[in-house]
Amino acid sequence: MRRHDEHKRFLKRLENERPQPRDEFLSAIADQLESRQARRGGAWRVAFAGGFTALLALAFALTGGIGYAASAVQGGTTAVTSLVVGSSKADKANTSTSAVQGNRAQQKGNQQSSARKQYQKKVAICHRPPGNPENEHTIFVSENAVPAHEAHGDTRGRCPLR
Repeated sequence: MRRHDEHKRFLKRLENERPQPRDEFLSAIADQLESRQARRGGAWRVAFAGGFTALLALAFALTGGIGYAASAVQGGTTAVTSLVVGSSKADKANTSTSAVQGNRAQQKGNQQSSARKQYQKKVAICHRPPGNPENEHTIFVSENAVPAHEAHGDTRGRCPLR
């Protein structure tokens, strides 16, 4: 115990007698650091940003991103036209301007109808996760997925409220 007390007193004495730097010295160091960072940071940041931008533009051009972006803009204008003018007038305008745009609108319509088909006939299933059956919850699945769910213990219909 005595040794521990001596050690504490020694540390306290060292702390009290520690020399402190003068304020002028600390201010001079802070000024030097600020001027170095201001000089060095600006030029490197601009160079890095310019190089990175050039690299991204090159990668974008090499992957065909410019053509893809142009076709996306063209598709966007088609969508806006159909919203504002109406789908029948927009389709006529698309057909008259270019056959490619008309085909894209047709494909988009086909995708929408298949999406509707996909989500129209869903069946409620009380899903009991394998290995965690107490975490049962209601999910909605395609009619095609019902047999697989029933095979591992799920049942048709919503789960009972607890």
